[in-house]
Amino acid sequence: MKGEDIRLFGEERLWTDGVAELTGFERENGEIYVSCRNSYQDMEGHITLPVICYPNYMAEDTVTGEEIAVTSVENFHICLEIPAVYEVQIRVRYRIPASWRISEAVSLLTLLGITACLLRKKPVRN
Repeated sequence: MKGEDIRLFGEERLWTDGVAELTGFERENGEIYVSCRNSYQDMEGHITLPVICYPNYMAEDTVTGEEIAVTSVENFHICLEIPAVYEVQIRVRYRIPASWRISEAVSLLTLLGITACLLRKKPVRN
C-alpha cells in the first residue's frame, strides 16, 4: 500500500493512512481491540487490519457502543473509518448470522431424532 505508516504489533501488520494514529492492538477470544486517535479537525482517518473482511464483521467503540464503519479495501482486508477528532478503543468482531444458529438447531434436532429412533425398543414378534 502506497504511502501508509506501517506499524508492527507482534506478528500483526496494521496500516494507517497517516491521519489516524495507532496506539495499541490486541487479539482476545476471537475479537480484535484497536486503540487509536485522529487529531485532525476535518479529516477522517483509516486503519487497515490484517483480517479478511467477510460479511458480518462489525466494529464498535468499547466505551459508548457507537458503531464504527467497516469497509473492505485492497486484498479484502478490513478498513476502519476513524471520525475526525476522535480517540477510541475499537472492538472488531464477527457477528454470527441468525441463519447459522437456525441451521445448528435443525442439525441438533435431526441428531436427537436419529438417536431416539436407534434407541427405541423394537417390538418382539412371536
